[in-house]
Amino acid sequence: MTLVVGEAPVAAIAGVLVGLLVIAGLIYGAISQYRTSQAAIAEKRRRAAEEQAAERERAATEAREAAGPARSAFEAQRRRVREERPALVGASRGLLADLGARWTDTTLLVPDAWLLPHPVHLAPGSGDLRVQTSGEPGQRPVGAVRGAFAAAAPPREDGTPYPHVVDAIKELEAPAPSRYVDRDCYRPRSLRIDDGRVELLLDRTTYFALLDEAVPLECELAAAASRDPLDPGAIDAGPPLPLRAVLGDPFDLAARTGGVSIDTLVVRRAADGTGEFWLHRRRAVGMVGGQTHVVPAGVFQPAVDGLDEVFERDAEPWHAIMRELAEELLGVWDADSRALAPDAYETEEPLRSLEAARRGGTVRPWLVGLGLDPLSLWLELLAVLVIDAETFDTLVGEPPRENGEGTVLGRTRPDGSHGGHPFTAAGLDEALADPALAPAADGLLRLAARHRETLLAEG
Repeated sequence: MTLVVGEAPVAAIAGVLVGLLVIAGLIYGAISQYRTSQAAIAEKRRRAAEEQAAERERAATEAREAAGPARSAFEAQRRRVREERPALVGASRGLLADLGARWTDTTLLVPDAWLLPHPVHLAPGSGDLRVQTSGEPGQRPVGAVRGAFAAAAPPREDGTPYPHVVDAIKELEAPAPSRYVDRDCYRPRSLRIDDGRVELLLDRTTYFALLDEAVPLECELAAAASRDPLDPGAIDAGPPLPLRAVLGDPFDLAARTGGVSIDTLVVRRAADGTGEFWLHRRRAVGMVGGQTHVVPAGVFQPAVDGLDEVFERDAEPWHAIMRELAEELLGVWDADSRALAPDAYETEEPLRSLEAARRGGTVRPWLVGLGLDPLSLWLELLAVLVIDAETFDTLVGEPPRENGEGTVLGRTRPDGSHGGHPFTAAGLDEALADPALAPAADGLLRLAARHRETLLAEG
């Protein structure tokens, strides 16, 4: 039997097929158009990525090229600060005169409001010196101040910033200074002197945060000084020092992250009322390397980090003086570790004996002045520690000729022992003639000479 298909169904089928072909064509065209557009988008993205990569490479190249001179300049400035610090201090006299009053013939910066009319008792509970902590961590400068100091720090080789300026020092200075350890430190927040009584408010910071401000300030002066640093007027004419300009008043302690150092002139007082003292030629490490200083001297910081009770307890300059004396004159280089216990100053030697002698009156700590270092703008607390000869000979004995930080300077006695410089007008004048004398030591010796009669009075 034969099946006959009519013309109408055939035509309908053909129409459907044609429609399907048209739809398929449209779909194919849409797909092709989509693929073309996607390819164009991908190409555009590829070119944009290449351009961005090229831009990053250009920026990195520019940063590397800029980093080289900046790093070299920093190395040169740091070298000059280390090797020519006393000369730089002398060269900066004229430039720093506008920052405030200072003692006659010294470069330690002191406003009139900080001058002490007479020495004050430095011992805890004396009433003459009141030191408090704020109970909160100090805030680092923000805005223009922080930005200026960040911009002044040298970059890495790839142009990226270091976390702290001390990281640049460790990388660029060989051998790396071993004494750069980040520790808790006291930061001065306010200072008030009223009728000879001193009130000092402190908060918490770290040593590396202090160096982030102090090192660029020192380098700024080194860069500004002319090639002849021995010339007292040797500051090149040019724009004002930008970091000091952005800081403004250097005596506004709350506006910046400045450190505190305690500098102590130790005087051995003989029974006849005469005295002798020792100085210290410090090696070229740390903040005052290469200078002649008093001994002991050091950064004001608690014995250990991270303990609030120790931070509060050690906010007493006398505690820091005991530990520094134990290290630098007694050779007890673990004095900080010995101060761990809450009652360490009453139980641990040699801290216990020093505290007992103070209470007994044969050890007498005095604060004779305060001021700012002209290079770093650190606050310097200037102290004199008078020790009666019998107590001195028992606790200290013969001071070392060398210690872990340099050479202890004195005079050889007839018996060959290591005696001190005479604590007389002539002996102090001779010490003051040292061209390498640190500004804090210079101010301290002059004040000690001014108050020598009071300091040598029988306890």
